[in-house]
Amino acid sequence: VNWVDATGGTNAAFDFTTKGILQEALGRNELWRLVDAQGRPPGFVGMWPSRAITFIDNHDTGSTLNHWPFPNNHLQEGYAYILTHPGTPCVFYDHLYQEGGMREVGRAPG
Repeated sequence: VNWVDATGGTNAAFDFTTKGILQEALGRNELWRLVDAQGRPPGFVGMWPSRAITFIDNHDTGSTLNHWPFPNNHLQEGYAYILTHPGTPCVFYDHLYQEGGMREVGRAPG
């Protein structure tokens, strides 16, 4: 928040806090984590949604580095969240194009 504030609000920042909370909430089935005490989404998106870039993985967390990957079995829920909540969502290229990835969502089986 301080960095974006120092730019006069002209820049945005990746919301790592929301990624972490969303990842834990879905992984542990603790969806109560997705709202703070004031009824806002947790993380930067709850503080300054117009400057928060929401994501569930990027080249630093997932991909071949695998430092902090979002669980594959919760990709659909993760994207449903960031695509329907405040912030600017960012879809990870690898999730779109990996086999069985998000390109498969909405396709009829068979």
